[in-house]
Amino acid sequence: ERQDCKSFFELLCQKKNFVFDEGVLESVEEGCSRLMQFNGWGNGRDVTKLFEETKSNRDVRAFKSNDDTVQIDRKLALSDVKNAINTLLASRRPKTNDKPRRTSNFHNYLYDLASGGEHVPQLEEKINVTENENTEKGKSSDDVTDQEKSNAGMNMNGDDGVSDEIWNELQNSKQREKILNEELMRLKEQAEELQKAEMELQRQYEEEMERIDLELQRQREEEEKAEQERLKELEEKRRIMEEERHRRQEEERKRREQAEAERRRREEEIQKAMEELRRLEAIKEKLRQLSPCPAGFTWHQCSDGWRCAGGSHFVSDEELKRNFTY
Repeated sequence: ERQDCKSFFELLCQKKNFVFDEGVLESVEEGCSRLMQFNGWGNGRDVTKLFEETKSNRDVRAFKSNDDTVQIDRKLALSDVKNAINTLLASRRPKTNDKPRRTSNFHNYLYDLASGGEHVPQLEEKINVTENENTEKGKSSDDVTDQEKSNAGMNMNGDDGVSDEIWNELQNSKQREKILNEELMRLKEQAEELQKAEMELQRQYEEEMERIDLELQRQREEEEKAEQERLKELEEKRRIMEEERHRRQEEERKRREQAEAERRRREEEIQKAMEELRRLEAIKEKLRQLSPCPAGFTWHQCSDGWRCAGGSHFVSDEELKRNFTY
């Protein structure tokens, strides 16, 4: 079933003329496997939702990018798919009063902060670094004399009777809240940017659809207006083509007649030439019988008789007639 989901996602990409980065199909297969664990899994319906959410993430990424090639490139990045999977997973997780519903990729981040999700380790790392810094500060304060603390107006231990351990824990808690508030503000700003980007994409979509509708309406009006002229033009073209067809047939007929006449003429000429050659060969044979050339040359016809190829021997036509017929 996971393999079917991956194949269906790939088919949707092909139909919509999208390509994708390496690892996208594997991420789709893994994400669908996770989605199957929750109620409401709908096979093709959910794969279609995943594809549409991935496209939306790609549009936001292209809109925010300053690279024109990204805006026109119909490629789905691995991050687009992963963010889409996180969004669908958030909508399927059990909802309680202390776990807010995630409505966007940035809300997913807030959800993970509250529920201990995948983004928390990054925040914990920041907090741990801060705690370590505070600990180092606490250690260095031992090197400061009490007189120096008093002169600087410092109350390193807070209220009287508060231990250094409690004081450091309090400072770490304050720092933790500060980091959480800063992170929350950053996420809110990102959410606002995403909302603005979504609104801009929606505006561009509506403008594009309006332009397409106007163009379609204009084309229909032009087609209706030019229908009669187009039919007349087609009829005229058909008439011209019929005339051309008849003309070419007539030319072909004449060409074949001429070719046939030329063939017969050539055959007659060949026949005459062959008969003439046979006649000459017969005469030569008679000459060899009558008066062979002492030098062994062949005989050739001249104006008034026959002469050997050497030129010394000659037999007249009268002599040939007297001795044999052919």
